[in-house]
Amino acid sequence: MLTPKSLSGFTLIEVVVALAILATALYGGVFLLNRTTVNTYHIRDTVLANWVATNAFANAVLAGSDLDGELREEESVTMYGDTFLLTVHEQQNPDAQSGERSTSILTIQVAKPATPESLLENIVVYRPQ
Repeated sequence: MLTPKSLSGFTLIEVVVALAILATALYGGVFLLNRTTVNTYHIRDTVLANWVATNAFANAVLAGSDLDGELREEESVTMYGDTFLLTVHEQQNPDAQSGERSTSILTIQVAKPATPESLLENIVVYRPQ
């Protein structure tokens, strides 16, 4: 027959401590998985924004420029199912010295429409006229 001294098992405190350690480890794993997912989507958005900006720059170079004043153009661009807000701003270089070849400043900015103040890509190019 079993006597109380021969029974073995875990005390309530040992079980609570083991569950606390397990919960902490699981929370850490879920937190890391969440951060990895968020970072992956951010990197994806940044790469797509870079492609949108590169395409806009290529289009600006191919179109040339007959810039008399300032040009500012905003449009929505869709790439791989995501929509981006593209802003192309071109102006004469105000720092150009007299006698220098005329240059313009081309600024290309790409952001998500939900957060236009948070730029994903910003390209500034000085180009000769």
